[in-house]
Amino acid sequence: GCAVVASDIPGYRTVIEDAINGLLVKPRDPEHIAWAITYVLLDPERRRHLAEAARVRAQEYAWDRVAREIESYYLEVIAAPRSTRRPPMRQISGGIAAHVGE
Repeated sequence: GCAVVASDIPGYRTVIEDAINGLLVKPRDPEHIAWAITYVLLDPERRRHLAEAARVRAQEYAWDRVAREIESYYLEVIAAPRSTRRPPMRQISGGIAAHVGE
């Protein structure tokens, strides 16, 4: 994995936990971006920690894992009894939410 420096925007915030598996910086702030990149480059231990945590997080989005979860969801939908109420939500890999049932 690689250490990640990204803008602190909703999409990236979903995947990156600041200072855990990457660094989130203020959008459109070149000085903050430069500081974060320099910080990661000058601290090899922090860089290794961020890179490993990013690799682990990225595995949650591996296609084979996501495909298995989606298949499992579809099988739940097929097996669910028909009803007129709205099905409950279920969390699928990477923060994707889906309705369970029909």
